Amino acid sequence: MQQTKRLFTVLLAVIAIALAWTCTDPVADIDKVRTHPDGWADVNDPLFHAKKVLEGGLNSVAGSLEFCATCHGENFDGGDTGVACGECHAAYPHTSGWTAPTNDNFHGKHLYDIWYDLDACADCHGTTLTGGDNAPACSNCHTADGGVYACDFCHGYIDDTVFSDLQGNTDPTVGTVGVHTSHIAGTHGLTNNVSCSSCHLVPASFSDPTHIDSTRYAEVTFDTTAFNTNLGSWTPAWSWDRTARRCDNIYCHGNFAYGSSGAIAGNDSTWTWNVPAAGNLCGTCHSLPPEGHFATASKCGQCHSSVADPNENIIIEAGRALHINGLKNLP
Repeated sequence: MQQTKRLFTVLLAVIAIALAWTCTDPVADIDKVRTHPDGWADVNDPLFHAKKVLEGGLNSVAGSLEFCATCHGENFDGGDTGVACGECHAAYPHTSGWTAPTNDNFHGKHLYDIWYDLDACADCHGTTLTGGDNAPACSNCHTADGGVYACDFCHGYIDDTVFSDLQGNTDPTVGTVGVHTSHIAGTHGLTNNVSCSSCHLVPASFSDPTHIDSTRYAEVTFDTTAFNTNLGSWTPAWSWDRTARRCDNIYCHGNFAYGSSGAIAGNDSTWTWNVPAAGNLCGTCHSLPPEGHFATASKCGQCHSSVADPNENIIIEAGRALHINGLKNLP
């Protein structure tokens, strides 16, 4: 009986030494470390370590990240084993290409795929993304005002000149890009820059319920710039056709009428959002002069000198503020 106990004690000691060695040998091959099963480093094996981590999650159960940390260190920098996750995973805990915008694994593309569920990032990067125990603050790289919560972080301007959509497209023939730049930056030179709220409901914050909802596009809802003018009782019945990418019956593109029985009227021109206009635009939204307008003057600037110069160009700054503003401006 005594001999059996001694044998059992020796056996336990051998097992303890073996386990200690597997958790402390920094050069041990991952497939030979007996702490882990065969196939631990084989992506095609059911026991591949990434699969076990996904099953275990963050909790203190076998295979979880917390469980891994008992040997590999709280920040997975090696711990007692001397084997850090970063030795094999250069972008740990993310895939390679995570920070490269042109890579398919770029984190911006991943965020789009999960429809900007930042709670998934908060598990490691902190509830406000200002850094967690095992991850840096997002603002370390995204240093602009507002950081990842700024409007133009996901969609908006590149260098304040070109509009980009959620997937980084800048081509105006793409429906989600269209002629945003022309409107917001006023590159057409016809009127003041159009604000986002003229065509969209602008959310109060990133987490606003109207912001990231079930539709993966910004709903169009025109404000008074588009449909409600002070030219009388005229209120255009605007419409937006997302499939055709076309807005119809809006004041800012010539759907207006005022004067005696609406005698002076625009052309109510129709524009396709992702077909940029070319050439001189004067005379498209309204004739020169507009229909029903008395024609004693041959040029707009003769009567509307605060709006147009003698060469029929809208005057920069002052003229733009007075053109397409819902009012009759004289001079």
